[in-house]
Amino acid sequence: MSTLLVMKTRIADELARSDLTSQIGYAISDAIACYQDKEFHFSEQRFDFPTVVDREFYTSVDHANLALIEKIEWVKLYISDTPTTLKSMTPSRIESAQANGTFKGDPYGYCYMPESVAPALRLYPIPNEVYPLIVDG
Repeated sequence: MSTLLVMKTRIADELARSDLTSQIGYAISDAIACYQDKEFHFSEQRFDFPTVVDREFYTSVDHANLALIEKIEWVKLYISDTPTTLKSMTPSRIESAQANGTFKGDPYGYCYMPESVAPALRLYPIPNEVYPLIVDG
């Protein structure tokens, strides 16, 4: 990985000009801003972990990569060796549906909350068995 100073120096050397120092920095910042939300194959994470009976929230304690991803593309849950793609739901929708915490069964929905203190994946309904879970983000 190059540092910003190394990148500026290399670009200035390629251009054979020393009077563009601030413009090179601005161009690098513009490129970062333009591409920071883009998805690239090398930044994709795919990982799996098992659910826990009667637990709806999963954090980096369950898998370290949950703290590293910003956006989830899809979540698959295996029920009797059959993959099921879970539906993305809003946190407020799950919260209102799961108000008393008693709805348990085969999860069919999830939400991801990367902005919380500990980024968390929430499943709905609360798993009543241990299921293999695959996350792509």
